[in-house]
Amino acid sequence: MKPTLPPWLVVISRIVLVVFIPVILTLTNVRLLLTPLLPEIEYRLPGFPADPYGFTLENRLRGVKMSIDFLLNSAGIDQAAKWTFADVGLPGASSPADSCEHAQSSDCTRWAASVGLSPDTPRSCTYFYNTCELKHLQDTKNIVRIALGVLGVCGALALLAAWALYSFGGRRALKAGLTGGAILTAVIYLGVLGFIAINFSNVLLQFHETFFAQGTFTFLWSDSFIRMFPMRFWQDCFIFVGGGSLLEAGLLVWVGWRIRP
Repeated sequence: MKPTLPPWLVVISRIVLVVFIPVILTLTNVRLLLTPLLPEIEYRLPGFPADPYGFTLENRLRGVKMSIDFLLNSAGIDQAAKWTFADVGLPGASSPADSCEHAQSSDCTRWAASVGLSPDTPRSCTYFYNTCELKHLQDTKNIVRIALGVLGVCGALALLAAWALYSFGGRRALKAGLTGGAILTAVIYLGVLGFIAINFSNVLLQFHETFFAQGTFTFLWSDSFIRMFPMRFWQDCFIFVGGGSLLEAGLLVWVGWRIRP
């Protein structure tokens, strides 16, 4: 007689699937965002805003690819602190006057020590990222590292739970777990996409207030961050993650219904 899982383990495995599937789908799509393909497509979409301060498509692509590489590698913030406008194809250029002035103010220099810079030494405006931007880039890298770790752990546990249910007499619970996780994902992202349609600016603000310290995520329109990543960029990213998760949830429902007890 084929061994079966005890009832309590069937319940736990099903809960693991329901709870972890939204996390796995979300973070998988976030990881897909961190590829060179996204900016290649995004910056060429009809209606994507040009940079009023002069970044070309090539300048933006160089800057965003450097930033993505930094988020995924093991280098310290000193790597990004060395980048100048020459690295994005603008030798001799510097940040716009208002951005340069802001970079020298205490509003930015207060973060210097946290990114390995001296608060008493003015940072040249020929550097691609000012101190405020470096602080946010470092914080983002820390969050990405945690997110990818969570994805690995949740993915491994979900696969283990699915395998155990499929192999040891819990296929009915596997079907329910996949379907339940997909439905939970759909409920979450239908709500998120609805809020995006109503007021994306508030969604983006709430997101940053949840994951970043106050005062570390606001920039001037002339800062390199905003010139590369305007509001449209982030709106499309949220839509990609939400829409992709909904499609993948639909696929899981289809897979679940094909499982025979």
